[in-house]
Amino acid sequence: MCDSSTRPAFIPVPNVAKVTMHYQLNLQEVENVHYFQKGDSWSSADLTDLTNVIEGAWVDNIMPQQPADLQLKYIEAVDQERAGSFFDRRRVDTFGGLAQVSLPGNVTLSIKFDGGLVGRSHRGRMYWLQLAESQVVGDLVQTTPLGQILGGVEAFFEDIKASALAPDHVVVSYCQEGAWLTEGDTTVITSYSSDGIVDSQRRRLTGRGR
Repeated sequence: MCDSSTRPAFIPVPNVAKVTMHYQLNLQEVENVHYFQKGDSWSSADLTDLTNVIEGAWVDNIMPQQPADLQLKYIEAVDQERAGSFFDRRRVDTFGGLAQVSLPGNVTLSIKFDGGLVGRSHRGRMYWLQLAESQVVGDLVQTTPLGQILGGVEAFFEDIKASALAPDHVVVSYCQEGAWLTEGDTTVITSYSSDGIVDSQRRRLTGRGR
């Protein structure tokens, strides 16, 4: 593990865009972050196209599985090749399509991103936004909604890959063997899975931070 106090101010990742999806739930700002890589550098126009594609993929695949009190406010995409590079922000202001009451903001589901390689540097995860009361029994997400959530996540990234930009969904590693890298190392994600056990993110509780 690298010492966070010695991390460089910026570590470039060639041909990679960082995308942040900013939501609002119970007056709390919450977010998911994803990374996308293509065969060459990202232009300003590319980032605009990317946020447009991501909005469409979200509406088709993710939104139907999210409660109606969760709102996707906007999507940001930033080129990671150099500091102070291109940036795009797309306003969305659209609520989830599931007409059910959501569980408290900290209640979530961990979804694993796997690149098919050994080591923590080659896999990642996201915390699902947001579970509804009807989807959970005890500490487990029920089989049907779990399948719908995982199917929606996989289709979301497949639709983005199928766009004209054809970007791969990747995870980025900035540290290896205790040393900060001069360039981020990427791994293409090949599968999405979850054990279905309910997880918790304290920072998503109202007033506790992002």
